[in-house]
Amino acid sequence: MNTLILTLGMLLIFVGFIIVMLSLILSHMRPVPEGRGAKVSGGGVVIVGPIPIVFGTDKKTALAAAIIGAVLTIIVLVVFLITSGYVAVPGGVR
Repeated sequence: MNTLILTLGMLLIFVGFIIVMLSLILSHMRPVPEGRGAKVSGGGVVIVGPIPIVFGTDKKTALAAAIIGAVLTIIVLVVFLITSGYVAVPGGVR
């Protein structure tokens, strides 16, 4: 089971790198809109331990990042509790 988890983790990291590289390549292939109407906003989440730190250029982006941070924190907590044996799962974790 440990090798399966290791393999899945490495696969997820690899897929993440591929997605980032494809998005960079596709963003450079698309023409850049000139002049008026081009609005850029950004934001992100840095998770330090169990605490998500949220930042954004406007309220809408910061709210979206906060929601993503909360969901990721809950997912990590649930996975930790299940794999550490604190929560019983039907069928058990092997």
